[in-house]
Amino acid sequence: MSDNKLRSLDPQIQTEIRQLIDVGDATAAIKRLHEATGCGLAAAKEWVDRELVSSSFFVASIAALPVAEVPLSDETRRRVEILFDGDDRELASRLLVEECGSNLPLLKNLSPEKLERYRFAAAKLSAGRLDKLREAIAIARRDWRDLLVAAGFAQDIQAHEKWLPEKPLV
Repeated sequence: MSDNKLRSLDPQIQTEIRQLIDVGDATAAIKRLHEATGCGLAAAKEWVDRELVSSSFFVASIAALPVAEVPLSDETRRRVEILFDGDDRELASRLLVEECGSNLPLLKNLSPEKLERYRFAAAKLSAGRLDKLREAIAIARRDWRDLLVAAGFAQDIQAHEKWLPEKPLV
């Protein structure tokens, strides 16, 4: 789904889709975008998910959630050190602690080691980029199962343990 296709829509429909995203009604936004453009549901979902991450709804919902300060495990820290440099490493660690912990839906009171599967998945999808880490965390905040599928960790409960990133090429 291209932004050009959305811009070619009637301005009223564009506004309607943006308003649905801004209030966090992703399902209705996907349906409306699909109906208005004729694009596939998967393409509409991908576009809406991307837009939802930067929406006022997402920012407000993240701010409203309690911070679950579960520290990083040694293995999570190891992967963050491989993927991120300097200030990015510190911010990536903080994002994983504050936004990708026991505050994920249905994941309560987990130890740092029990959170590795989810945090490794977010780190893997980030490929060492903070913007991609934020997107991965946003996926986890909506449904961490989607994060596990995207990272290839859904079918094997121990798949994450076998993953060790290489230093990203700059």
